[in-house]
Amino acid sequence: MNRVKFRFSKAGRIAGLASAIAACAVAQAGAPEADALPRGEYAGEIWSDGMYPSVTEFYGATRDGRDGVYRFEYGDDVEEGVLFDCKRLKAQEFRCGWKDRWGSGLVDMSFSADFKAFTGVWSNEDNPPSLGLRWHGRRQ
Repeated sequence: MNRVKFRFSKAGRIAGLASAIAACAVAQAGAPEADALPRGEYAGEIWSDGMYPSVTEFYGATRDGRDGVYRFEYGDDVEEGVLFDCKRLKAQEFRCGWKDRWGSGLVDMSFSADFKAFTGVWSNEDNPPSLGLRWHGRRQ
């Protein structure tokens, strides 16, 4: 069986490689930021009747109706709640429902461009997030 052999000059091979690299760079640059999501654990604080150390975990995908969980120290106890129905409002902004033994409500979160930190405000079901209390975290 005769095989056709292609012969490219060294300059041609380099140009081809450079084109492939450029195409990959353009594809990466064109990837929408909307694909980025909060994922992992963020250490921070939640304000209630004082600031409480907290860990907020985002799954990156919904699991059993949950988008994440949060834990915070309250006295000698560690309280836990769930985050659900998280919706993107803008590229770096999300609104989630929260629920724990103390109640439920909404939290609005604004993330850094690299999703390594967030600041937010939370409120219970009787108040809008604009009247809420602080909630923030930084990825561990």
